[in-house]
Amino acid sequence: HLVSKLSVMAPSKLELRKLLQGFLSQERVPEAHVLIGMLRLVGLPVDVVMYNLLMTAYKKRRQWQLVIQVMGQMQSSGTAPDIVSYNILIDACGKAQQLDRANELLMQMQREGVQPNAHTFTTIINACAQAPDLELGLHVLEMMIKCGAAHDVGQSTVTPYTTLIRACGKAFAVDKAFQVLRCMLDVGLKPNTVTFNCLIDACSKSNELDKAFQVLRLMYHYNNPPDAITYTALVDACVKGQAPRRA
Repeated sequence: HLVSKLSVMAPSKLELRKLLQGFLSQERVPEAHVLIGMLRLVGLPVDVVMYNLLMTAYKKRRQWQLVIQVMGQMQSSGTAPDIVSYNILIDACGKAQQLDRANELLMQMQREGVQPNAHTFTTIINACAQAPDLELGLHVLEMMIKCGAAHDVGQSTVTPYTTLIRACGKAFAVDKAFQVLRCMLDVGLKPNTVTFNCLIDACSKSNELDKAFQVLRLMYHYNNPPDAITYTALVDACVKGQAPRRA
């Protein structure tokens, strides 16, 4: 009945978006999904913004399969997904630990001419760190560098580099942790204290005491003075390495 009235009124895209947002704000997500289908059926405009709103709602519910379904419906309607669409879907797959699917989407969007941004890459890297899938995480990190998106990440404590280094430490993969650091330095990004502390912790977990002190020297080299967490991690490394005098 509502859709019949709308077809007579011929509302604008903005008015239809507001209608959809009304359903979504009340957590009536399945009804919002039906609404989009009915609007398409009577020939009313459903744009990429409306599809993205619905995909976001399903993502928040952790229903990644339905996010994929909406993406398929959008494409079948002739509406091209944008960078926001792909980021929503990749994030949904990443949170569901569907890492291969997220990586496939990264390839697909590039084939379709949609350029991934820093958010796209960091979303997958964060998911890889949680899995952990260090090989895929490093692969995506290298792709981010090649695409020139590395400089858009910023210097916050939650950079993909720091996230991956922390994951390497948990997996006792200290060599991979240093590989991540090299990637960071190669693009001219300066590690912060949190990054170095995570690397020292990775060395400690792998009982690599000499490498832990190597990181300390790097901190001074890059004008990142050690903090209390740094020294705690170093003392822990000395204890594990049975070298109390170095502490």
